[in-house]
Amino acid sequence: MDEYKQYYYAAVPLAKNIPFGDVQGRLELRKQLQCKSFKWYLEHVYPELSIPHTTSASFGEFRQGIYCLDTIGHLLDGTVALYQCHHTGGNQEWALTNGGLIKHHDLCLTLDKYAKGTQVIMRICDGSDGQKWRYLSPDGLVKHTRLPLCLDSRYNDVRGITAERCNSHLESQRWTLAGSL
Repeated sequence: MDEYKQYYYAAVPLAKNIPFGDVQGRLELRKQLQCKSFKWYLEHVYPELSIPHTTSASFGEFRQGIYCLDTIGHLLDGTVALYQCHHTGGNQEWALTNGGLIKHHDLCLTLDKYAKGTQVIMRICDGSDGQKWRYLSPDGLVKHTRLPLCLDSRYNDVRGITAERCNSHLESQRWTLAGSL
């Protein structure tokens, strides 16, 4: 995977703990067979794969203490909620793009109604206004770009993550983005 191994480890953190042994023989075989690089493979065979470093400002977990933003196994049109952090990527793996999208693979956190109390759902990323957010450091707020609404976990047990009026004094709105590349 050459220079892309850091993205694999960011997506599958437990893989860092698995010894893979001496790869020198494999590298020599690759050279002897004149194999193309992993970068070539991504550019020519699988160009539709989005690599985090080309579109993302940050990649990792959105945390509140020991809890992380999680898809809870939901996909298209599903809600998101807090779940205890397991640090293995998967449902808790997010990318914050330079364009303000919060992505889980090809799905983006979406505000489909511009009103406080609206559940945040996952939709196919299309770059619409309802999908644009800003991470405000050091307060840790995740604010919608058009509205004074922020991601809030106070109703997590009942409704999942909602968009509420921004208030940096509320712990339920303070997020840490961990695992940035």
